[in-house]
Amino acid sequence: MERRESGGAWRKVVGAIPGGASLFSIAIGAAVLVGWAADIAFLKSVLPIWVAMKANTALGFILAGLSLWFLRQEAMPPVQRRLGKSLGAAVALVSGLTIVEYLAKLDLHIDQLIFTDSAEAVATSSPGRMAIHTALSFAMVGIALRVMDVETSRGVRLAQVLALLGAFVPFLILVTYVYDIQFPGAVNYTTSMALHTAITFLLLCAGILLARPRQGLIREILSERVGGVVARWMLPTTMVALFVLGWLRLEGQAIGLYGTEVGLSVMVVSNIAVLSFVVWRMARALNRADEKRVELNRVLLQRAEELAAVNKELEAFSYSVSHDLRAPLRTLDGFSQMLLEDYVEKLDEEGRRRLERIRAASQRLGRLIDDLLSLSRLSRTEVKSETVDLSGLAAAIAAELHQSDPYRRVEFVIADGHHVQGDVGLLRAALTNLLNNAWKFTSKHPMARIEFGAMHLNGQTVYFVKDDGAGFDPSYTNKLFAPFQRLHGTREFDGSGIGLATVQRIVRRHGGDIRAEAAVEKGATFYFTLGK
Repeated sequence: MERRESGGAWRKVVGAIPGGASLFSIAIGAAVLVGWAADIAFLKSVLPIWVAMKANTALGFILAGLSLWFLRQEAMPPVQRRLGKSLGAAVALVSGLTIVEYLAKLDLHIDQLIFTDSAEAVATSSPGRMAIHTALSFAMVGIALRVMDVETSRGVRLAQVLALLGAFVPFLILVTYVYDIQFPGAVNYTTSMALHTAITFLLLCAGILLARPRQGLIREILSERVGGVVARWMLPTTMVALFVLGWLRLEGQAIGLYGTEVGLSVMVVSNIAVLSFVVWRMARALNRADEKRVELNRVLLQRAEELAAVNKELEAFSYSVSHDLRAPLRTLDGFSQMLLEDYVEKLDEEGRRRLERIRAASQRLGRLIDDLLSLSRLSRTEVKSETVDLSGLAAAIAAELHQSDPYRRVEFVIADGHHVQGDVGLLRAALTNLLNNAWKFTSKHPMARIEFGAMHLNGQTVYFVKDDGAGFDPSYTNKLFAPFQRLHGTREFDGSGIGLATVQRIVRRHGGDIRAEAAVEKGATFYFTLGK
């Protein structure tokens, strides 16, 4: 129970990160713009010795935060989706133009649209312009937000890859702040990335990664399987441990405990020790999972053997009961028929009617026994897969129904060209039951229409049998596929109440499912799928 509750807790945390990251990004961007408007140094650069966040960078964070806020949920209104994508595209556009300014040595006059920043104050030839690595990170974030909601797993995967790439430089910048080092040579400190810029980028990228936790690359890490559990333990442990070891190595070297060579040696040995511990924990977790798997397989095998034994006993019992019931039923039916034939002149009309009812009841009970045996065999029958012409089967069954009562006016509409992989005998039994039902429940109408067809829904083929007959009250749909559950009386429509239960079992043995829609005296439609 405790493990389940802790799992629910981390899932709530993961679900809250995209929304929290978007609000943090909007708040930081707004605070920095206030800092520029009111000339508050703390809001612009946190500490005077650190780099200030540019005004256009702050605007980019507001746009990116809004975009992530609109796109953080998988299900959303179309207007919200379009707005989120448009804001992501705007972020990508502004950052792309800034990159063009750097590469082509141009001034497109987009750097100081909001606030003016003098070149003397910042000691740079491009006042107000975000650093090129800030622009590159924004470009990746903007494109990731633009493609994150593409209706394919590739769109989500691309967004997550771009988020990881966009987090690389901000993470490197964060390390330089924590370790108190500067980039050498080519990268000027005055045009580097601000601390709160790096932190906001990291949170934005984390929000994009976790906005679609059931898709893309992140799905494996958040999985409940062994790999996901191990990854969730290994990643933060390794990252924090290596980060702290690097800081300790630099601090020890700074206060003179050891030189560069000894510091590097200590760092290597420490990394090996940490990684060895992580590998040991991973091996232990995998071994325990494997032990549980072996134990579960043993229990499942034992249960399967017990189930097989029970099934054999049930099968023997079914045949025994069937044989024991059939003999007296045949005797009852036979003697009733003999009485009707040999003593017809001595029986009045009421006596003959009662004998006929006895015969009808015994024959109905015999059919019910046959149906029950057929239903029980379905669970044991091996499904032989081959190409089955469903349209041809439906047409053949329709022809047989017409021949059984040629005077009925029933229009059959059979869609051509529907082939599936399955067991031809079982699928014929399923279609026979469905079309027989449609034939039976349209018998009270002078003219009727029965249709077999298919449609595509969510990438899957859904077959249906539709009629315009008696239908049924939709509030009883949940009882429809249970054995012996009849929605019409036997005097109104004959039947054993086993047919739809048989259809459901056949469909599920083919990896599909079945459902029904109907209304009283407005017909019924049965929809079913057959595997993927």
